[in-house]
Formats: sequence, structure tokens, C-alpha cells
Amino acid sequence: MVSNIVKANVKFMISSEEGSMRRFSNTESIGGNASFHNGKVCVGVNFRFESTTGKIIEFTNEGNKLLSQGSFRLELPANKLDVEIHDPKKKKYPRIISYNITPQSIWGAGASADAVAVIKQSMKLYNQCCDALEHKRIFKW
Repeated sequence: MVSNIVKANVKFMISSEEGSMRRFSNTESIGGNASFHNGKVCVGVNFRFESTTGKIIEFTNEGNKLLSQGSFRLELPANKLDVEIHDPKKKKYPRIISYNITPQSIWGAGASADAVAVIKQSMKLYNQCCDALEHKRIFKW
């Protein structure tokens, strides 16, 4: 069963709200540290989340000592440098191919095992949701 926090994370990641992954990823540089995967360009996005629940608060490069931090590595749907990373009109969405959770440091709080599990589940559900959207299937939470 998918938790409400995981559902909320995925809805926020796909949304066009301020601080969402969709909005933030379009401001990030592609390639660089994120490099390539399967011949496709990647982009890295940093995020902040609640250290006990795993609820994603925002996608940002800004630090916050009260929140945990992590990053997703996104593989772009096309190997083009001039496309919008999230392009709902073309029904193409980047896939999250990996994640990293930053240990407790001067940059932020550590994360509980439960919070990390929620981030992993959010990543998996996001990719499933994108598959459904691209193939015009109804996605059931």
C-alpha cells in the first residue's frame, strides 16, 4: 500500500508549483556532474525533506539545517540539450535513475530509515506514474 506521504511527494514532483521538481529541474544545467546514462543526458536535482517522515518540502540548492537533503539523478527522455526537461505537451518525462541522501552534516539534518524508505518509494512511484502518463494509461494510486 502506498502511503499518503509518498503520494503527496509524487504529486508535488510532477506539479508545476513553486519549488517542485518539474519547475526546479528546468533551471538546472544538464550533463556536468550528472553526466550521461544509456547514451542520454542527465540532470541532477537537489531537494530538502523532513528527516523523520520523508515528506519532500522543496527542490532547491539552498541549505536548511532543519531539513534533510538529498538529490535525484534524472535521465532526460531525449538526448537533446534544447528541450524542456519536463514536457507534458509531448508526454515525455525524465526518469529518476538514482538518488543520494546526504548524511547529517553542517548542510542539514540526517534522515531516519523510514524517511529514506519513503524517498525510495517516491522515486519508484514517480517513474511508474510517468510511464502511465506517457502511455496514456490511467494511473491508480
